[in-house]
Amino acid sequence: MDAADPRNDAGHHRVRQAGSPRPACSARGDGARLRLPRLSTSQLHHCGNRQCHGGHTPALIELPSSHPRHGRKGSTVSINIAVDDSCISAFWKLKSKRDINTVICRLNDLLDRCVVEHEGNLTHDELMLALPADEPRLVIYDLPFAAGDGTRQNKILLISWLPQGAAPRHKAAYGHAHTALRDTLDGSQLLPVQSTSAPDLDYHRLASHARTA
Repeated sequence: MDAADPRNDAGHHRVRQAGSPRPACSARGDGARLRLPRLSTSQLHHCGNRQCHGGHTPALIELPSSHPRHGRKGSTVSINIAVDDSCISAFWKLKSKRDINTVICRLNDLLDRCVVEHEGNLTHDELMLALPADEPRLVIYDLPFAAGDGTRQNKILLISWLPQGAAPRHKAAYGHAHTALRDTLDGSQLLPVQSTSAPDLDYHRLASHARTA
């Protein structure tokens, strides 16, 4: 293989030529070699590319530090997040216009289950006050707004509140929770809204978003 081939760079796999000895499967980002028995299992994943190692069975390889699957210690979160029945019940209660227009959801301490933190009939200002400054939340909100012809309409929003001061680990978990909640509920009826600060949830901005959706 040509030396200029990008797969020869550190962090990529080399293809073994026929008749040549099998290379050690360990390429660090800094070019240093490390034998497999010394690798931590947290730094390994199965390589699904059968071109690696001359077409032999995929092996465990070390991830370069720049690899997108490398996570910082303690930052790994489960992607299997359950949606509690309370979230489903509250959503249908909101959708049927029975007493509430807001459902605020949070993750439990293990970050593996989405539960209802608060449900009620909140104004936009009250909703903003209910959101913590440094913790993520998921909000189902029935937004009233005036259409272009002046008629009153409503749109149910699924708001992902990920404030900049929140821990990265929590932001990642709530990103997965947003998907889980959307898929569990009637996602086609929900208008997603991503927010990291209060201006993102300005009423006029939300109303404009709802009118053009």
